[in-house]
Amino acid sequence: MPDLALPLLLLALGGGLGALLWRFGAFTPRAVVAWSRIGRHHHLTDERPLDERLADRVPSLARLFRQTSVPRLLAIANRRENLNTWLIRVAVYVLVVGVALLAVDLLASFSSHQLPVPPLACLVLAGLFVPLSYLSLQLEARRRQDTINRAIAQSLSEMAILTYTGEYTVSGALEFVARCHRQRSLLDLLADDNWRRLAWPQDTPLALALRSNQLLSTVTIYQRIGRAYDLEMFDELAASMRRIAEKGLVPSDVLTSLAAATGKKHITAMTVRMEQARPRMALAVGLMVVPLLSLILYPAAVAISNAFH
Repeated sequence: MPDLALPLLLLALGGGLGALLWRFGAFTPRAVVAWSRIGRHHHLTDERPLDERLADRVPSLARLFRQTSVPRLLAIANRRENLNTWLIRVAVYVLVVGVALLAVDLLASFSSHQLPVPPLACLVLAGLFVPLSYLSLQLEARRRQDTINRAIAQSLSEMAILTYTGEYTVSGALEFVARCHRQRSLLDLLADDNWRRLAWPQDTPLALALRSNQLLSTVTIYQRIGRAYDLEMFDELAASMRRIAEKGLVPSDVLTSLAAATGKKHITAMTVRMEQARPRMALAVGLMVVPLLSLILYPAAVAISNAFH
């Protein structure tokens, strides 16, 4: 049977090179490239990623595309790289690991005069860096979301104190306490309008160009941050600020009530996690008994086997 490792390797490399050339527009007609350049200059083209455009045509896949979008995860994780840069970096990692594994496999073949591991297995093992890099990006984005939500939840009492005298607004108090946190995740999100990296879908480039000088209210900004970044505490702050503006409530009282409600919610969540951990704790205790049972039952089993002999 012929060895198909080299043809498959060449086919994979050729397919990757073709996809890379297609991605950079090597097969795009010049007229289309010129029109796209003019459209981008005048904000007449839809520059959203492919997954967002497909989500508009297939609404059932919108949530899946939104949760798995690499550009969105990069923005949530506060990485400055774009999708192409991330793909190139992952491809470089896969290439370096693949070459290293093939080199080690080749050096090991000098003593045995045959390859210990097939080259295709080395390439498959190197390709595992792609899902690992994606999972690492997801964990980093989820960790930053938890950090921002926890930072706001732990600062509600301080915000209530700052707004009690009326010298600070809710947004001013939030920015003040963001500067006091050791972790800068919340401050990096609020500083220099970084939240606009994930603008809400109605903020298309054309709409932003037509009303670039429009001022957004703080409630609208917090709502868009909460929706775009999946941050629950920004939604809670937006709802509280809307009640303050519409009903004329005292900001310190509203923030104090929100702090109490958030604390009760966290206590409830911790109680649920504690109850869910009980079976796992019982399983761990049960597994600790297994070595003791083996020490007790082994002499009895040996004695019974000797009696039958």
